[in-house]
Amino acid sequence: MSKSLQDLDVLSHVLKQRLLKADLIDPFEVLVMDTGNLSKRLNMSASECQKLIDVVALGAFPDVEDWTSRFNSMDSFTSGDSAIDDVLGGGIREQSLLEIVGASSVGKSQLTMQSLVTVQLPFEEGGLDARAILIHASKAPPTERLSTIARTYFPESHPNDILSNISLLHVRDFQCLQHALDFFIPRFLVDGTKSKPVRLIAVDSLGELSRQFDSNAHGLAQRNASLLRVVDSCKRLIHKYRLSLVVVNGVSEAIQENQIATMNSYGVQSRAFSGQSVHSTKQAQLGLIWAHNIQTRLMLVRTLRKVHVKVTESEIRMSSTANGEAEARLAMPPKVEESEMNIDRRFKKPRKDETFAVHKRRAHVVYSTYLSGGKCEFYILPIGVRSVEMTRPDRRKGSPVPTCALTPAISQSHTQSIDDDEAKIWASISFSDGDEEDL
Repeated sequence: MSKSLQDLDVLSHVLKQRLLKADLIDPFEVLVMDTGNLSKRLNMSASECQKLIDVVALGAFPDVEDWTSRFNSMDSFTSGDSAIDDVLGGGIREQSLLEIVGASSVGKSQLTMQSLVTVQLPFEEGGLDARAILIHASKAPPTERLSTIARTYFPESHPNDILSNISLLHVRDFQCLQHALDFFIPRFLVDGTKSKPVRLIAVDSLGELSRQFDSNAHGLAQRNASLLRVVDSCKRLIHKYRLSLVVVNGVSEAIQENQIATMNSYGVQSRAFSGQSVHSTKQAQLGLIWAHNIQTRLMLVRTLRKVHVKVTESEIRMSSTANGEAEARLAMPPKVEESEMNIDRRFKKPRKDETFAVHKRRAHVVYSTYLSGGKCEFYILPIGVRSVEMTRPDRRKGSPVPTCALTPAISQSHTQSIDDDEAKIWASISFSDGDEEDL
């Protein structure tokens, strides 16, 4: 509360003097104090003290504001894929902290790099026509990956023109990150962006920076204190300058003791926010301190199912088998001649007919303050992160071939002797379509 008891207009001069004499300055002291103790300190009856508490509560707290209209007026930009945009409620929203969490090689950095480019798209194409800042912990800047994505969304522009709108900032530890958020970035947002405003800040990755702390109690306390300071600085930035913040986080194995879990156990309740499920023992890093301060947690999972991709000069063909018919076709970006755009040779990669297999991946919202939850499936292709609907060729004869069979089929009489919980677990393993994560 910003106001003191002496600043509340709802209190009379006599009440203010009595509160001051009782050494009561902050409204919070009155609101949490028992009416009996308050009555003794102010020499007032219990009923009068209860009225005082009600008056202080009305005067100290701000008026309730309906945030529906303000929320709907906030800008958002596309992630580069319509299905992921639907999961995120229309795209990556401003003044929000989006965490992308997942194991290694699931597409966290790819989706983050893609958002650094899509925020530069014009408004009519789903972007914000703005610049971006990437705070990375890796030694080498991801310029080659960014230039590849830039050619997809801006085929008629030089990759350097797109990369010039992305400011790269390398940090070694939490101290460097804190200094950048408190001093460097606010100054840069005011003085360093004269052409286009900065509307996106991405951090890749916060989990890697947390490795500097020891795993003992003192190290965890230092990490939590650093996380709180970083979160406070991030929230001040995104609300003051109307920014979107995307943070990449890793996962760790959820190792639990061999004991009976109840509904009040941390291992059971943590599944509501950590991303852990029955089929996956992986959970997001950085613990409760970090989880309580983000708006949306988007978890990416790589499944067992693969599709075969053939890349040609003009299109990308996808099929379930190596030599099968194309079940999906995606157009490749137009190839710009080097004489027309004067593109550097390091950005010009020849395209050859090649076939390779890619894993299907799944993105789902673990929890969010403004989303009801959703999920979608996507692939990481040469043109970026894409959700593709596969249309299988018409087979007039034969039955669909199962994609995965982990256990042999059993008779119906045997399944009747299994209770409901065991049957659900058995069915989820026996008839899995191959979409579950490889454990």
